Amino acid sequence: MLVVRVDGAFTRGMNELITPVNTASNAGFSIQNWALEGTVPVTAGQHTITVSAVGTGVGNSAVVSGDPASAAVGTLTVTILNT
Repeated sequence: MLVVRVDGAFTRGMNELITPVNTASNAGFSIQNWALEGTVPVTAGQHTITVSAVGTGVGNSAVVSGDPASAAVGTLTVTILNT
């Protein structure tokens, strides 16, 4: 499962369950595209936003994004609205 955390706390509705299929032909490596969007109210000030893969610890490990030199590098866009 992919989750977005703000200041270490899980954010309601900001997660996605993905199940990539690992087969013998890809030797336990597969790519699954994903996207999330949502609104998270926060107080004024500095905040830390993280995107991570979490699971049961069964099966292969997961990586949320490719390294910076990879075509699979991820992006995170944050839009701040003052209301």
